[in-house]
Amino acid sequence: MRHCDGRVSGRSRVSARRSHGALRIPQDDGEGMLRLARMSGSLLMSPASADFAHAIIWETLMTEQRTLTLKMIAAGAAALVFTAAAAQEAAAPEAVSEQEVAKALTDMSIIPAGKRSFVKCQACHMVGENFQRRAGPPLNGVVGRAAGKNEEFRYSPGMNTVAAEGLVWTVENLDAYLKAPREVVPGTTMGFAGIPKAEERAALIAYLASFKEDGSRVEGATE
Repeated sequence: MRHCDGRVSGRSRVSARRSHGALRIPQDDGEGMLRLARMSGSLLMSPASADFAHAIIWETLMTEQRTLTLKMIAAGAAALVFTAAAAQEAAAPEAVSEQEVAKALTDMSIIPAGKRSFVKCQACHMVGENFQRRAGPPLNGVVGRAAGKNEEFRYSPGMNTVAAEGLVWTVENLDAYLKAPREVVPGTTMGFAGIPKAEERAALIAYLASFKEDGSRVEGATE
């Protein structure tokens, strides 16, 4: 309805926008902006705005896909690192043992002197293929081995403690232990005061290193 002053009533403006029972919403300005129209109760999107929306959806999906791919790559890399570390850890004891035995046997000529020194240990320990358990565990393969690993022997609380802490009988650790047992393993029940002379300890360690786990001798070991 047009008033005397030229104004058009609100009802007339709405009616002007109706066509065949549908209310039309003003469309975009031709620059690709979003254009919506309500026709017969349906909400429609113009071709220009549809392309824009599709681009947004596609970019979102691609971003999520890239993020997922990166996460999968990271997870795979972490799994490989863990597997490699586990394999290295599993192989470590044998590698350490071989290295320490080789270090102890740098000079095999001192093995006979080590055998003589071992007399001090024979009351409690044995080596060789016919070994038996005495007051202490057999010492075959002890060089380079983790402490407290003989499952058939009940170790002292002190030895169990250092074993739990990861003590390994490297040449250096054995040397320190043979020099002052209670300083390396506090609370040990081994009644042995220690060997003060470094050359005697080196010979004894070489003698022990010449025995494998099964009691057989390493190649080249002589007395």
